[in-house]
Amino acid sequence: MREEWGELESKGGELIYEVNLEISPRQKAAFDDWLSGHVQALLEQPGFLSARILRNDEQAEDRWARRTVSYRLRDRQALDDYIAGPAEAMRADGLCRFGGSMRASRRTLRLVAEISALGNCENCHGVLFDRHCQRCGQKIDAPHPPPA
Repeated sequence: MREEWGELESKGGELIYEVNLEISPRQKAAFDDWLSGHVQALLEQPGFLSARILRNDEQAEDRWARRTVSYRLRDRQALDDYIAGPAEAMRADGLCRFGGSMRASRRTLRLVAEISALGNCENCHGVLFDRHCQRCGQKIDAPHPPPA
């Protein structure tokens, strides 16, 4: 599997855009109400495929709540287009609403391997979920166990 990592990276492939957020205790409820709609708006951007909103159960030292949004993007170009286009306005919306009650940091992660308990597709090596390959859609008769 490791020899395929370089192949995945060289293709440009999927990218994870991670936004780590901290919010003051007094704004937490309003922030959480706003966040889902904000994420949905980002998913309307070309190349944004999905998102997960995660709660970190460990508070910051100053008791601020932590959230992470993990966006799955088609490729680096999708992120570059977003940053060159609507990113500034989208970020300004959060700052306007929550100002100093919100802190954000961002990072990008390149997908080098994805492993499933069901194994990987024999056709394209994509991750298997249920009875279909996530990447190519190939139907499988029975899940293949991951290699030992």
